[in-house]
Order: sequence, then structure tokens, then C-alpha cells
Amino acid sequence: MRKATSRDFQPSTAAALFLRVSTEEQAREGVSLDAQEARLLGDAAAHGLDVNVTYRDSGVSGSVPLGERPQGAELPTALDRGELQRVLAFKLDRLFRDAVDCLRTVRQWDDAGTAMHLVDLGAQAVNAGSAVGRFFLGMLAGVAAGRGGAGRAGGSAALWLCGHGGRRGLGAGAGGAGSASSHSLTE
Repeated sequence: MRKATSRDFQPSTAAALFLRVSTEEQAREGVSLDAQEARLLGDAAAHGLDVNVTYRDSGVSGSVPLGERPQGAELPTALDRGELQRVLAFKLDRLFRDAVDCLRTVRQWDDAGTAMHLVDLGAQAVNAGSAVGRFFLGMLAGVAAGRGGAGRAGGSAALWLCGHGGRRGLGAGAGGAGSASSHSLTE
């Protein structure tokens, strides 16, 4: 379990937007980068979040792990510097199509006190610090993996990770046990 810091008790509004499309077809069907950005900015404003940076991955498959994408690889640096406490995405599959990558990455964010907000879930923080939150995120990750045809780390791996008492799932942190966040889906 991570040691509580002053950030745990002082809610921050510093946020990043993460946008991704993999094909021109997606851009034409209403999930263009510009459409995602407009929706995310509106939801960030409605929730009182200050958008500090926008990461845009165009023409990058969601099956590529987030840390290996051009813009996705920049997120950990900003998080390590403490510049961001929130990451907003239109929906989970804009960030992840691999369940294991999702669970591992969100656990790292959670340990650092960073919350993930998904607009298609009402822009609420996904509470990954509880057993119910880990289960919920595992289910979402499995669905995102299945929708993209990325079967190598599908739903069964997500459920296995979630079912191991957090040892390989997600730890406490942003929106989790001991956190000051009161707006999360799975409390």
C-alpha cells in the first residue's frame, strides 16, 4: 500500500485530455479528434477541472499499449512531475484495448494519486481502489479488448487480475480507500 501524501487530502483539478482515433472512418463517424476534444472540454468545465494539456494520437491502434504510443508515452512524465491528477478520455477504448495494459496502467496512476475519468460514464472518476471498482474496471477493460478484437489479453485476464485481492489488480489511491475523492462510480 502506498504512503498517503498531502495530495491525497487536497483535491486537485489539474487534468489532461487523451484523444485517439485509429482510422479515417472513425473520424468521419463522429468520434473525430475534434469531436472528442470538444466533448471532453465541456465535461471538464462542468466538473470544475483545469485542462493543462491535450494528448492527441491520430492513426494509432488502441491495441498498441498506451505507453508505446507517440502521445501516450508522454503521460507518465507529466504524472511523475505531479503536473496532472486527472486523465479524461471519451471512453475506455480511446486509452486501452488491452485489458492487462489497462489494469496495470490504471494501478500506476492510482498509486500516484491520479484518477481516470471517462466521459461516456458521466465523466466520473473510476474508483479502482475498492474490490468493486477493480471488478468494474476489469469488466470495462475486457469489453474494450473484445470490441477491438485484441483477444490476447481479453476479459478472462482482466477478471483474473481483479480477483487476486489487488495483488495484481489495482491498489488504493485516487478515488480509493483513504482518498479525498468523493465522486467515483463504485463507492
